[in-house]
Amino acid sequence: WTVRTPHYEIITNLAPDTQLEVAEAAEDTYEAFTTFFKPYAKLMDLKSRFVMYYFDTRDQLLAYCKAMNKDVGFGYGVYLPGDGQCYFRTDLELFGLCGVIYHEGTHQLHDRLLGRMRGSPTWVKEGLASYFETLQRKEGKLALGPGGREKVWYLGGAQYIPLGPFLDMPDGAWSTLDQKYGLPSLNPQYGQAALLIRFFLEAEGGK
Repeated sequence: WTVRTPHYEIITNLAPDTQLEVAEAAEDTYEAFTTFFKPYAKLMDLKSRFVMYYFDTRDQLLAYCKAMNKDVGFGYGVYLPGDGQCYFRTDLELFGLCGVIYHEGTHQLHDRLLGRMRGSPTWVKEGLASYFETLQRKEGKLALGPGGREKVWYLGGAQYIPLGPFLDMPDGAWSTLDQKYGLPSLNPQYGQAALLIRFFLEAEGGK
């Protein structure tokens, strides 16, 4: 099926009730991102909808992307800058489906706003996406939660990466940090990036 919302085109084989859930999560991501970056959101190219693919299982996701020559890594969900589209599986347990949609959807919005993410170092892209993972709807209103707890928890007992190398690292080095710095395989650099983003956005009331 193809489901169209005001800002998204969703291609999926999901049941109708799950289609509604993922469509709402996608639109929540758009609302939160454009509200947060309101002074700049009007610069975003909205001539076409954002495209997202959703599959019932990891095997379906990987099989489709392999046939289309798309590398989606370990297959929770991914945004591919090359085609500007997001790809998800919905049989998630570790992070929860909505958190993955918020994370990868933020990459997609960031890309459209800045143009293929030019000028954004990896820690900004991943930190911002991890920050928006905490999105919650309470009493009908969207809010960024106090969380990121899961990714911050991964830092427990792991050493922080020295700030200089962390801020300067190129994209290609991000996925090999665990070997270089002796970090756990759960990539706690995401938690460190999320904490940095939270500090810059919220310290001293966001001044």
